[in-house]
Amino acid sequence: MAPQVLFGQVDVFDVVERHKARLQDEYQSLPDDAALDPAMKEKLIAKYMLDVPILKPEEMTYEEWADGRT
Repeated sequence: MAPQVLFGQVDVFDVVERHKARLQDEYQSLPDDAALDPAMKEKLIAKYMLDVPILKPEEMTYEEWADGRT
C-alpha cells in the first residue's frame, strides 16, 4: 500500500484564489463607512488569514504498524 500524501487532494493555488475571491466579495459588499473602519479591517484579516503550517523535516517522526504500514 502506497503511503498517503498529506494535503494531496487539494490544490493550494485554488484554496488561495477562493479565499481572495471571498474576501473581495465581502469587502465590496460593505457600506463605505464600514469598509474604512480599522476594526473591520482587523476582522477581515482574522477571518481570511491563512495559517500555513511549517513542516520541520528534522522533527518529523512516524510509527511503523505491526503489519508493516508506516
